[in-house]
Amino acid sequence: MKNKNRLMLLMMCLWFVLLTACNHDDSGGQNTTPPPPPFGTVTGSVKDAVSNTGLPDVTISVRDENDIEIENAITGGTGNYEIRLPADRQYQFIFTLATHYQSVYSGVTVNPNETETLEAVLQINNTIVGTGSIGGTLTDAFTGLPLASAQIFFREGINIQAGDIVAETTTNNSGNYSLADTLQTGQYTIEVVLDGYVNNFITILVLGGQVINNQNASITPVLPNGETRIVLTWGAQPADLDSHLTGPVANNASSRFHIYFGNKGSATSSPFSRLDVDDIFSFGPETITISSQFQGTYRYYVHNFSNRNNANSTSLGDSSAKVTVYQGDEPPRVFNVPSGTGTTWSVFELSGSNLRPLNTLSSDTSFTFASVRTADNSSESVEIQNEVTMIENVPFK
Repeated sequence: MKNKNRLMLLMMCLWFVLLTACNHDDSGGQNTTPPPPPFGTVTGSVKDAVSNTGLPDVTISVRDENDIEIENAITGGTGNYEIRLPADRQYQFIFTLATHYQSVYSGVTVNPNETETLEAVLQINNTIVGTGSIGGTLTDAFTGLPLASAQIFFREGINIQAGDIVAETTTNNSGNYSLADTLQTGQYTIEVVLDGYVNNFITILVLGGQVINNQNASITPVLPNGETRIVLTWGAQPADLDSHLTGPVANNASSRFHIYFGNKGSATSSPFSRLDVDDIFSFGPETITISSQFQGTYRYYVHNFSNRNNANSTSLGDSSAKVTVYQGDEPPRVFNVPSGTGTTWSVFELSGSNLRPLNTLSSDTSFTFASVRTADNSSESVEIQNEVTMIENVPFK
């Protein structure tokens, strides 16, 4: 009987060992707990639509595709906010303040380990009621010329790119569009459609009893594969923002070119990049096209030429500047200027197909490098600082 019990005990031990082994994978006994999901950061500001001053204490509810609240926050004293969220998902941001209409910002995509800056949300005081009138001009981003016969579709809300159309119109022979006393007070997304061009979306504002003009838009002709086009637009102030592109010289890895108003480049010879449109009278567009891309890193900057002598200027951060990057038939990538102090906006860098935000406001006297960098990128940090200094000291026009 004892031998039988010992045999049973031995068989149970073997069974346990086999069961334990089956519950392990081939990872050599390492912990197989899945890594935590990647996160990204969303920043932005909320301002009063009339005074353009920051609104504190605005409640922000962040909701996922299933309308479940994932996170919430409150704007700080200057109306700014920063929210960390799980990446590779889309969100809707709802902004609530008792004295103002609620604002809804849809289609916010969060990328892993990146900071996405949203365009400033202009909340409207709830004492403003009724219908208002709006108008603007549509231009060709490649030539700067007005575009006629484009369709303009209006949807209610910020960054609404599908769904119910609440109004529509067409640009005239001068590229102008307008709607008189048609839309109720609120924020709207307009979609611009014209054959041969890439559709574009911009946010406009309607205030009851008022006429708001210069709500302009630019669209680019469809690009051939291999080309990249960078389009800068902004508001009424400052009058003159400038585009700057630096990049590798073909077949000379140790040299870099610098495209700007003083050196417009060429589309058909080195550096195969060109400043197509230079705007000095507000709104833009200001456009650069890379016709052939070479191995190495390209960087794009925006310089506040109007306030170049004031390192403490906030006008670039308050300009509503937006940079849209078009690459062949890929969906456009949009970068919104962060709020803050500085006369140069380091927007992004491009290496191969990798487009990485820098999104830093600075000047040559107060340069601080983007926090996404590591010590391993110290040489690039110095190179960017040198480029910012170069941009800040370009000759007078």
